[in-house]
Amino acid sequence: MPTQKASEIINKIKKILEKDNRVVALVLVGSQARKTGYKASSFSDIEMYIFVKDKTFGGFKKDLESLPSKVGNAIFTYNNQWAGFSGVFENLQRLELPLIKISEAKNILSRPIQQEVKVLFDKGESIEKILKTRPKSIDCASFFKNQYEDFWYMAIYTAQAIGKGEYWLARQAMSVSLHPIIIRLMELYLKPEVVNLEDRKRIEEVLSDGYLEILKEISSAYDKQSIVESFQKTLKAFSKVVRETADKQSFIYDEKKDQEIFSKIDSLIAQIKNS
Repeated sequence: MPTQKASEIINKIKKILEKDNRVVALVLVGSQARKTGYKASSFSDIEMYIFVKDKTFGGFKKDLESLPSKVGNAIFTYNNQWAGFSGVFENLQRLELPLIKISEAKNILSRPIQQEVKVLFDKGESIEKILKTRPKSIDCASFFKNQYEDFWYMAIYTAQAIGKGEYWLARQAMSVSLHPIIIRLMELYLKPEVVNLEDRKRIEEVLSDGYLEILKEISSAYDKQSIVESFQKTLKAFSKVVRETADKQSFIYDEKKDQEIFSKIDSLIAQIKNS
């Protein structure tokens, strides 16, 4: 079977599912649905939300496993713990098909309108109604506050992991929690509208050279000294970025408390280094 374009796969899936009485709606999301911003490239995946009648969810989930092979040469399929049922085609085109009960549609489609979606079909027009109620944007001030507080909680966690000699855990906490928060604050500073996309996939297109250099500097290899140094640089980078973002966007944060926590963690790390 010749290599297929993403549009061909999308159309084939649409035709198959539109005939299935269990399926209420099919919605294309992610870069394939976008007309602006982070548009799809040849390396982008295909992600479609399949909304089914609640009572048919279990049965349809089993039948879903055969769908990729009906639309292309699928080299493997599996139940993806992050993105729902997934498949990969011969050209390495990735397909993600989260299966959702129609009763849960409102919660799933609650992101701001900047998170573009494309309704491929909607038999009951319930999805179209839900999309009309989406917020125009997130509350950036609240988002800033949550990111700020999350950072310091996870920074304390990271410092204590280092203190226990759990260096891999500390490195993971920085990569999964601390560094993404710094990136979000950088985005709030440089291009707040990007935050509405809830997408850090293409930060190189958003961040300035100076901020990219900070990210390079705070990244660590797996050894004690590198992790400790990376953590110290991460704390300093956060203090710089959070201050700049708060000043530019007129967000409120407790700078005195910020410095107090920073000082306590810095002292703790100094003790660990000297022990």
